[in-house]
Amino acid sequence: MSWWQAIDELALATVWFVAPGLSIALAIGLRGLWGFVAAPALSTALLGGWPVVLAWAGIPWRPLTAALAVVFSAGVLWFAARPLRRGSAGRGFGGPDLWPLAGVAAGAVLVGTVLCKGIGAPDVPAQTWDAVFHLNAARYAVETGNASSFQLGVIGNTAAGHGFYPGAWHSVVALSTTGSVVVAANAVTLVISALVWPLGLAALARAVMPRWPEAGLAVPVAGAAFVAFPATMVSWGTLWPNALSYALVPVALALTAVAVRAPGGLPDGAGHLPSRVPAGIAVLVALVGIGLAQPNGTLTYAVLATPLVVGSWWRSVRGSARHRVLAATGALLAWGGIWTGAWFVFARSIGVYQRDRVGSFGAAVVTALGDGPVGTTGTGGSWSVALAVLTVVGAVALLISRQGRWLVVSAGISLALFGLGADTTLGARDLLRPWYADIVRLGGAVPLTGAALVGAGVIGSAHLAVGLLRGSRVGARRPVAGVLSVGLVAALVLATGLLRADARRAAVAAAYESPVVAAAPHILTSEQELRLLERLGDELPDDARILGDPFTGSALAYAVAGVDVVFPHVRGVWADDAAYLGQHLGEIDTDPEVCRAIERLGVDYLYLDSDVYFPGHPAHELYKGIGSEPPSEGFRLVDQGGTARVYEVGRCG
Repeated sequence: MSWWQAIDELALATVWFVAPGLSIALAIGLRGLWGFVAAPALSTALLGGWPVVLAWAGIPWRPLTAALAVVFSAGVLWFAARPLRRGSAGRGFGGPDLWPLAGVAAGAVLVGTVLCKGIGAPDVPAQTWDAVFHLNAARYAVETGNASSFQLGVIGNTAAGHGFYPGAWHSVVALSTTGSVVVAANAVTLVISALVWPLGLAALARAVMPRWPEAGLAVPVAGAAFVAFPATMVSWGTLWPNALSYALVPVALALTAVAVRAPGGLPDGAGHLPSRVPAGIAVLVALVGIGLAQPNGTLTYAVLATPLVVGSWWRSVRGSARHRVLAATGALLAWGGIWTGAWFVFARSIGVYQRDRVGSFGAAVVTALGDGPVGTTGTGGSWSVALAVLTVVGAVALLISRQGRWLVVSAGISLALFGLGADTTLGARDLLRPWYADIVRLGGAVPLTGAALVGAGVIGSAHLAVGLLRGSRVGARRPVAGVLSVGLVAALVLATGLLRADARRAAVAAAYESPVVAAAPHILTSEQELRLLERLGDELPDDARILGDPFTGSALAYAVAGVDVVFPHVRGVWADDAAYLGQHLGEIDTDPEVCRAIERLGVDYLYLDSDVYFPGHPAHELYKGIGSEPPSEGFRLVDQGGTARVYEVGRCG
């Protein structure tokens, strides 16, 4: 399958990420560029929140009901926010907006082409642990019309029949599905990486460096150079919801900077920034979207926004130094108290993950500075001198130009958190629990501010060079700075091999195309097995149910073909009958309870494969009774692909 054949899913994903949020942005008074860049975050909030309400009301989540929910939301806000629209500044697209628009377009091409090559065909599922859960959760939303975050956890907990899992990503995938959930998931991944991410960076560039409009070009382009995000996060794991959450953080930071009017920004009423109140409302809505994608994204936002919020409060307080210290301390305690409570809730829900030490704190920080690899999983490609140098230059440039100084501190915090995650001897495991104490998730947060620093390094260098020109009028320097900025951005792209395209493609391909094409052992589905799964949708009855060890790839029969399975994830809390079959199917001829469990579960088919995913994992014990051969002679072969076979369950007992 080619990407051109996935154009419907790509178009739908784009529309769902842009149109709902744009209607909300216009309703609250965010116009022009700011409405456009804020749209994905606002859309995610709507498309993640409304399924919860509709599920409670017994209304299915379908494209029509989703569209009606969006129209209702926009209509209510349109009437409620009339005073905001009358008083809001901002305008349609203008000259300064061409820089970020060009940056988003360039970033989309640079990210999108690499991602398409890494994934390969859009109908190839990621060969990863989490992909099984997410694809099946999206299929569940399509099949049942229930995309509520309070229900999707059933994929990993059939014993309870429900469970919480943030469902914004799955909701968008369900709405973008025209046939294959796998194709829709890959299309949504592409739109997140090649559109949502560059849009957020364009917003951050405008908010942090308002005196350097060329940053709108440089920062989205710089964001394409990192392997840690989005390439690694959309392939390792696979952390699709977390990637969506992170992709929305830059625009939330940008809107926060506008709402609190960080030093160096334009004054109220300036044409390039919206008014504070619409920006503040947009921040709150965006945080809902971030949390409904993956809650640790809200904590990532909180950590990165702390220097901005506290610093702005410090400068807004009038009076003696003592009064300002007390005010800033109070602001920090209030801000920290809110987010400490959120951290406590998230940390308790996640539990404790044991992680190995992958390096010292200092070595990890230096490595992350250049987006290099850390540990066996890796968080980047080979260490990039260009990114490391430009990050430092950008930090210095912001400090000297008195623009976005808070961002330098935020970047330092993200590097420090990554260092703590890499060096487990420092005892920060509990602190990092919302991020699963995982260096991939922590490493993915570094580019959220790192891309802006790299862009600042490029544009700051251009303005420094122009400033050294003697005898030229100040007004004449702007066009020269623009031309030089374009030249330096182009030089960065070319000098780094199209922004390290090979490393980024390899990171994505490792979880998608490479193992499937190479017919590697111990993956979820070989190419032949994937074709088998696709055929099952036509070969088996609509009410068929498959029993199989999910480590064989059988769990993906639900996502790929819509055929119900007993075990929809590789590990979970299973209903009693399912758990019993996992342990005792091999005793079918001697244990009558096996047949009774098969009958109660409505099992019609058995999926077997001698090649299993992740051999040696302790969760294999959950399915030790299934084996790789039929447990008795009463099973008829229906179809096979590669080493995988599907049997019809004959008369039992």
